Amino acid sequence: MGSTRRRQFLLAAGAFAAAGWTGADAQKRTYRLGFLAQGQAIAARKRLAGELAARGWKEGESYTFAIGATGNDPARWNAVARRLLDERVDIIVAAGSHMALLAKRATTTIPIVMMLSGNPVEAGIVPNLSRPGGNVTGLRTYVDGIWGKYVELARELLPGLRTLGVLTDYVPPGFAAAEYEYAFGEMGEAARTLGVALPTWKVVTDGDLERALVEIERAPPDALLVSGGPTHAQPHNVDRLRNFLLRRKLPMINDIQGSVFLSAGGVMAYAVSFPEIAARTASFIDRILKGAQPGDLPIEQPTKLTLVINAEAARAIGLVVPQSLLLRADQVIG
Repeated sequence: MGSTRRRQFLLAAGAFAAAGWTGADAQKRTYRLGFLAQGQAIAARKRLAGELAARGWKEGESYTFAIGATGNDPARWNAVARRLLDERVDIIVAAGSHMALLAKRATTTIPIVMMLSGNPVEAGIVPNLSRPGGNVTGLRTYVDGIWGKYVELARELLPGLRTLGVLTDYVPPGFAAAEYEYAFGEMGEAARTLGVALPTWKVVTDGDLERALVEIERAPPDALLVSGGPTHAQPHNVDRLRNFLLRRKLPMINDIQGSVFLSAGGVMAYAVSFPEIAARTASFIDRILKGAQPGDLPIEQPTKLTLVINAEAARAIGLVVPQSLLLRADQVIG
């Protein structure tokens, strides 16, 4: 190559480098994203796809989804996680800390992004939030103090509240016991301060829920705090809860603005914003696909919690929602 042509070649190469072009750019590939979730959480994939598109990642062209729908039987979850690994996914998106635990047990090398999680440190998913290390990063769904806040909101909804029943399906074997204990510790502290009793029912199976509702029927609390996990969110259990709440005229408070709150007749939900969750999850995926290491990306927490009041559900059970809550609500339904 002559000196003139050599200089031209070097100038052209320098121009491409300055523009950010590399050999990797010339060989575009289609990434495979594993989406590990239960039931209603599968629907979050569509919102995530929209946020990825806003960052230049188009489904079907620059990436595809491999869906790992686990169902409600923990005994089958490991097989679902293994199928995702067999599909050679580049990243696993885990909708829930129980799904993140499942993914972490399956692989220590494939990056895992938590789209939802309760308390990942207490669950043993990461050693700390600021430096997670390993192959897991993503979002922590619940901020410190939120479980105690549910008790405070219940008292504001019902100034005469003395008993707040708790129906939780965030329990073993699907969920880490330490996560439940952490949440219940916050609730217990708030309840002692306010003089509120917290009878609690742990729900794993449909039979557990049926037995719990029988006991609640015998000694009704003033209100129910119901978690939006995989057992409660099954359509037949949503119907069962809705019929029970209407018959007992019992107000329900929820930690997630999902199908349990919307379809079973919840009066109040205080939770993270799903649009924010999808946007920030897409940001993690974008950074990792561009070369970031998951262990170097701090676990992020919600910047906004949304208070939703379902006035229609309140009217159905003859409850008048205090004006103070209506004025503070981010959304009032009906």
